[in-house]
Amino acid sequence: MVLSPEADDYVPVESGVGACNYVHPTPSVAGKLVWNWAVENKIVAVGGVGGTVSPEVAWCPNDSAVAFTAEPAVGYSFYCWQDANGAVLSYDAVYECPGTAPCEITAVFKSDICVDPEGDDGANGDAEHPLKSLSAALAKASAGSTIVLFVGTHELAAEVTLGADVTIKGATGDPADVTVCAAEGLSIGLFTLNSPNAVLRDLTIAGGNRAASGGAVVISTNG
Repeated sequence: MVLSPEADDYVPVESGVGACNYVHPTPSVAGKLVWNWAVENKIVAVGGVGGTVSPEVAWCPNDSAVAFTAEPAVGYSFYCWQDANGAVLSYDAVYECPGTAPCEITAVFKSDICVDPEGDDGANGDAEHPLKSLSAALAKASAGSTIVLFVGTHELAAEVTLGADVTIKGATGDPADVTVCAAEGLSIGLFTLNSPNAVLRDLTIAGGNRAASGGAVVISTNG
């Protein structure tokens, strides 16, 4: 790479890529040339299956950070950011990555599992072929899964225990559109949350009566 004072005041150069040569504009005149080096680290963000990331590459000073944003595609939900070893860095879609060292980070997305009171538990669980029961959806779920409950009343035949990082949410965002309750004639609790990252949102929980302690929902761990 050849630099000239007229065009190149600052040029980032990746370590090991090559050399920088400076062309002196007036070689017949004696002068002093000083190289000023600023250390920045390269951060690469990878969008996993089911979404995109922005930016994909950024250079960051040692004492600063860069914000990366993960955006899920239709039918997917964002789960987490991971480092190159698979360790979780953040569960927030916007992650402030420190520039202390070169690194690669990956946004993990999971396909949504859809449930409709008029669905079929033999279906694959996507938006076009929803399952019928929450229990069938939970059988397909793993850490990071999002179960989307379509509009209607979803009856439970047994209490649901969320022991993994699973989100159960209403499809429209309006709690009035989705109700979860015990099946007719049953007196049971409805949910126990055993994971700090288990989430219930955008739905209405109706009734529920746990024999030992009453109530519909038990939260057994702090999130």
